[in-house]
Amino acid sequence: PPPTPPTPPPSSSPSSASSASSPAPLEFARLGLVVVDEEQRFGVAQKEHLQHLVSPGTDVLSLSATPIPRTLQMAQVGVRGLSRILHPPPGRLVTRTWVGEFSEELIRSALVREVIERNGQVFYIVPRRADVVPRAAMLRRISTEILRDLGTAPASASGE
Repeated sequence: PPPTPPTPPPSSSPSSASSASSPAPLEFARLGLVVVDEEQRFGVAQKEHLQHLVSPGTDVLSLSATPIPRTLQMAQVGVRGLSRILHPPPGRLVTRTWVGEFSEELIRSALVREVIERNGQVFYIVPRRADVVPRAAMLRRISTEILRDLGTAPASASGE
């Protein structure tokens, strides 16, 4: 087989990222921090590609509950830094996770409880890329209904 062409050098600025499944490259202007969660899901090639995307001076924070041996070894010899979080921050609430059938009413009640009653945040994870747009539309609709029920929906959101 013919040799693989070399990876082009990183652009100066803005940085860009793309993947085979992305329709267009992502553009980053003045990227200061990159957070890689679940580092063990990335291969060496993806990590090297990520290094080409970030500008010098950009911090990369890799998070993992179970560090891969290569990363752990690099930390032990001083090539990478390693920090351990042994205790949760004071006042942190326990994360509750459960599995059940899909229910818009359950999503609505979670939004009301976490955002309205607790003034907190909700992170809604969509595992399949094809479902992102329909789920975003559903969340916008449910959020608008909640605001309308509270009497705080903007006129354009409530259809007036």
